[in-house]
Amino acid sequence: MQLLLLALTSALVAADQGGVPTASSWIWYPESVATEGAGQWRCLRRVVRLANLPEAATIRVRSDDSHRFRVNGKPVPAPRASGIGGEVHDLTGALTKGENVLAFEVFNSGGPGGLIVKGAVREAGGVEQRIHSDASFRASKEPVDGWD
Repeated sequence: MQLLLLALTSALVAADQGGVPTASSWIWYPESVATEGAGQWRCLRRVVRLANLPEAATIRVRSDDSHRFRVNGKPVPAPRASGIGGEVHDLTGALTKGENVLAFEVFNSGGPGGLIVKGAVREAGGVEQRIHSDASFRASKEPVDGWD
């Protein structure tokens, strides 16, 4: 199945993520999340390109209702923190120079659902790349070859 451009479930405005304002938005596959997406898994992904190995990389992930997270086809390390604001993962050792795929499988048991992500990668020389869940993510109803 061809990856589709992601439907944003809210406008690209500051969203509340555990009390921390962010440019990230709740995202989901382009369908009615509460009806067509109820009881379903959806696949969301973003490619992050790095000119160098990261000096530091963290990402906060929050989902409604649950998720599985992979980087470059491998499960991410256990979160270093977890709470109402989501899970915080250190991706420093998981990211490589070049193309990196952040892949999420998100489950909605019913009603509202989705994924919100906020992170940053700092490369050598202090170059920082922000990661926000937004229209740069791609979505699919099911995983396709190479999606993660």
